[in-house]
Amino acid sequence: MKKFQAHHKLMALSSVALAGILTLNACCSTNSDSSASATSSSSAAASGSAQSSSGPIKIENTWAKATDGGMTGVFGKITNTSDHDVKVVSATSTATDEVQLHTTVKDSNGSTKMQQVQEFTVKAGETLELKPGGNHIMLMGLNCSLSAGASTTVTLKTEDGATLEFKPEARDYSGAREEYQG
Repeated sequence: MKKFQAHHKLMALSSVALAGILTLNACCSTNSDSSASATSSSSAAASGSAQSSSGPIKIENTWAKATDGGMTGVFGKITNTSDHDVKVVSATSTATDEVQLHTTVKDSNGSTKMQQVQEFTVKAGETLELKPGGNHIMLMGLNCSLSAGASTTVTLKTEDGATLEFKPEARDYSGAREEYQG
């Protein structure tokens, strides 16, 4: 009987551990499949020199800052291939329910602070670089850690309702230590 109870407890603990692993994998993927797809019309890889595009915008060279939790930034280059400005008005991620568009500003003391903005405007025919110390996408209140090599899914939404999905891979980065003003 004791052997049966011990086996039953082991099975229950294994089930709980498996559920936890599955939950973390839904948040951040540890495989290095950096493929991305646009939910509108096309798909392509969106890591390194690869790109993903949707309608008039494409994103390339995407990555995220590796972190043990809390918050992190997502970076890359958004190019507008159209003859009119495109506004990116929001983003979502599988790693958190709170995603913000951010810029970095200097205060009167010369310190840099991140602050939320309502949109990114990508001028017609131009590229907007999302980079540490500049414009970026902020993943707040992460559901999991995002270690180097892991990825998460991020979806951008434009003012006209189009979406663009990509999977930035996390990398170690120690620069751009701005404070968050929010």
